[in-house]
Amino acid sequence: MKRGLLALSAATLLATACASTPMSTPATNSTSSTSSPTTSTSPSTTTATTSTSTATTASTTVSSESSLPAQPAGDLYQPPSPLPPGAPGQLIWARPVDTITFSPPQTVWLMLYHSRDERGNDVAVSGFAIVPTAPAPATGRAVYAWAHGTTGLGDQCAPSRSLRDNIPPYAGELVGGNALVVATDYEGLGTPGTHTYLAGRPEGQAVLDSIRAASSLPTAGPLGDIVLAGQSQGGGAALFAAELAPAYAPELHVRGVLAVAPAAELSQIATAVQTSPFKGLLLMAAAGLHADDTSFDPSTFLTPTANVDLPQVANECFDATIARYANTPTSDIIMADPAQVAAVATVLDRNSPGHIDPGIPILLVQGEADEQIPVAVSAVLAAKYCALHAVVERRTYPGATHDGVLDDAHDDVVAWLNDRYLANPAPSTC
Repeated sequence: MKRGLLALSAATLLATACASTPMSTPATNSTSSTSSPTTSTSPSTTTATTSTSTATTASTTVSSESSLPAQPAGDLYQPPSPLPPGAPGQLIWARPVDTITFSPPQTVWLMLYHSRDERGNDVAVSGFAIVPTAPAPATGRAVYAWAHGTTGLGDQCAPSRSLRDNIPPYAGELVGGNALVVATDYEGLGTPGTHTYLAGRPEGQAVLDSIRAASSLPTAGPLGDIVLAGQSQGGGAALFAAELAPAYAPELHVRGVLAVAPAAELSQIATAVQTSPFKGLLLMAAAGLHADDTSFDPSTFLTPTANVDLPQVANECFDATIARYANTPTSDIIMADPAQVAAVATVLDRNSPGHIDPGIPILLVQGEADEQIPVAVSAVLAAKYCALHAVVERRTYPGATHDGVLDDAHDDVVAWLNDRYLANPAPSTC
């Protein structure tokens, strides 16, 4: 799901570049570089500065305005060992990045925070936040929480390690430029352990806990209305976050969720990719779901040769995995369609969103020429939400590809997102 189950291409810089800031990461990792008053993201027209709040609800979480968060002495991505106990969303530490600038002024923070895995165990998760320096409105600061698409399973693939390439799309056009923008890396991506790729609960919890963590950063202020958004892998993660929020993070004022080409109906995707150039996603999913639940056995459907390759898959980025398997015969990768193996299909269904009405408006967006996720996936997902009496709108775009739909849907998406902050009625196609 290319660069995702993916989606973010290199930002176009409009300001003079500065030297990148040291981030204490391995030499193979990308470092951040300068951004601009308005930074574009994939493919070309989506702007990405942060936004100003018109939230009308009471505030929830208040940041510690007068104190700086703890900063790591060494590698930000290596948590203390043993990990001291912490509530979900509690900051472990954070470090400002002074080589990316925005107008209006904002501070970019790399952060490590507490979250929870599938079994409720405390885990350290990395991410980043873009926090306006202007005081938050009395009604609370608008929040835009982005869930990224597939970048790969290797730690070097974490979006926060390459900030320039991963500024969330649409953020600069939301409610005037004064929102807090936050983006998680998810469990095990950037940090120790294997990334629990496509595991819905930990991904959704990582999204919600990133918001809590960002609320503790200087100048974050009281939080107001929150919109969740994501593409591909992140579309599924954002939907899981929306479904989990009422019970897991009831203090957050979540007002809507955008899912662009979401990773849903995973059994259907698993069958479809077998005859596509994206067969490597089968191995990525196998490695990630096994990391999440060790009772999940990839050897029930992968060939012995493919199964032996999972450690390498767990340490490389999307492009490398996809390229290695693009022309490999399907029979060399799988012994059986994973969707037809009962135990595997159960896990795929459990990690597919669409089981709960999140109680907030949902927008599903997909290109009709999506080469990675069948367009029928969003149709089935919309029907499931409709059956749950959710408020859901589905829009498709002729000729738009998996990543290209970010641009093709631009005007519709920006209008819909702004309407959530303005508390305007949400349309439904049910």
